[in-house]
Amino acid sequence: MSEYSLVAASRNEKRIRDLTRLVRKVSWATQRQGAPGRLEFDLLKGENASFAEGDQVLFSLGGKPCFQGYIFAKKKTEKGEIHTLCYDQLRYLRARQSYVFSGYTLAAVVKKIAADFGLKTGAIADSKYVIPSLLVDDQT
Repeated sequence: MSEYSLVAASRNEKRIRDLTRLVRKVSWATQRQGAPGRLEFDLLKGENASFAEGDQVLFSLGGKPCFQGYIFAKKKTEKGEIHTLCYDQLRYLRARQSYVFSGYTLAAVVKKIAADFGLKTGAIADSKYVIPSLLVDDQT
């Protein structure tokens, strides 16, 4: 694998930790549609390896950022390492939710859902078409 780096940003302590030297194994996968990006890594427990579920992770490959997400789970392995599972922010859209929209544009719908889940968005083009009524019941 090319040279990589892995850093974790603590949401509580406002501290960034470089975990690169502690990582023993890393796996990164994305799909074109319908599923969040996934990053898994095993690392040695060390003084700089303190992180928690919900902390943000940035994985770079060859100096280029390729995954930015959140720690969802971690557990100790048989070898005494810490196995960590991370997903990008699209994982939050897998939650089931109900909405009633009336008089919204598609851009307004996307912005509302993103805000409800605390997701970051880029520029969202607005079609200007106003959706008369939209009911979404218990959907991802």
